[in-house]
Amino acid sequence: MESDLFFNAITNHLKAQKPLVVYRKPGQSLVTAQLQQKLAKQTFKQHQQEGFIFAPFYKDEASYFFSIRDAEILKLTSFDKSSIDYAEPTVLPVEREILFQKQQHVRLISAAIDEIKQGGCQKIVVSRIAKYAAKEDALSYFKRLLYKYDSAFVYMWYHPDEGVWLGATPEVLVRTQRNKLKTMALAGTQSARENQTTFVWGEKEKKEQAFVTAFIKDNLNAINGVEQIEISSLKTQVAGKVAHLKTDISAKFNPEKLKEIINQLHPTPAVCGTPKDEASSFLAENENYKRTYYSGYLGEINKSVTQDRNPRKRNVENSAFRSLSKETDLYVNLRCMKLNEGYVHLFLGGGITEESDSEMEWEETLKKASTLASIL
Repeated sequence: MESDLFFNAITNHLKAQKPLVVYRKPGQSLVTAQLQQKLAKQTFKQHQQEGFIFAPFYKDEASYFFSIRDAEILKLTSFDKSSIDYAEPTVLPVEREILFQKQQHVRLISAAIDEIKQGGCQKIVVSRIAKYAAKEDALSYFKRLLYKYDSAFVYMWYHPDEGVWLGATPEVLVRTQRNKLKTMALAGTQSARENQTTFVWGEKEKKEQAFVTAFIKDNLNAINGVEQIEISSLKTQVAGKVAHLKTDISAKFNPEKLKEIINQLHPTPAVCGTPKDEASSFLAENENYKRTYYSGYLGEINKSVTQDRNPRKRNVENSAFRSLSKETDLYVNLRCMKLNEGYVHLFLGGGITEESDSEMEWEETLKKASTLASIL
């Protein structure tokens, strides 16, 4: 589909105030738009449905599900970067009420450190909102995300009840293909310069990342139907102006266990903390806002995929035989923003351990803000 027709269709759908999601997967060129033809209900109970899910951080809140049966699917083979006039800004916009935000966030960090020292948790991921004036429309911001973040899951999601959400998340919650699943442990943060290839990590970041890896491994081991778990060596993943520690995790699983796997993995210690229930309770009582869909998850679920069988066999009939499978591709909703009433709200989090320093953790949120604020 031509680029102008693709984006005009999205613009018209937004003007009609109909739900939609547009996205590009990491490392791919294809941009997919799913345009809903009617208002989607806030229900998602059957994990056998095919479509796109947008789920919140807290499990007792409603998930949005866009069924593929009620949608028009548009595909843009490749996004032309030369089609937008964008240059990295030399001066970033300034978030509103920065001093008050700092005082409030430092108090939250201190409370989390106290909770950890008292033995309530090992790690707590606290977060805040950075508020900026919206100078352009959502589609312009989405195009800039496509321009900048080839290695992230880039999306724009809209529902008239929730407004517009955009993001470029580097973190996979779970991917499945037939009886194989993949996920990742992503934690620890430091600044990343352009073209930087060497990183030195401290014990605080390594410890934080080890919490996430152990959590995922233990929770997968606890599921009857998951086996042959493999964990990669520790590596660094760069996401814009920040870098993280990462391990890749894979396993074989019973597809009927998909719901249980999602529920066990979400929310991960990378966005919540450990132990999960205790950290979640602390956040519900102490964070100064409602996360809603920040640090929830989103993506394709039970997508029908047709594959060729026996491509190496000489028998033409066997080679032409095709099989249908279901694939799920879900991402943690990080590096995201919400457009609301003329403002852009950026969501910024950081993992707190006993060794954390309040001032340094505040500075980390500023580094993370610069990653997405550069498109504003």
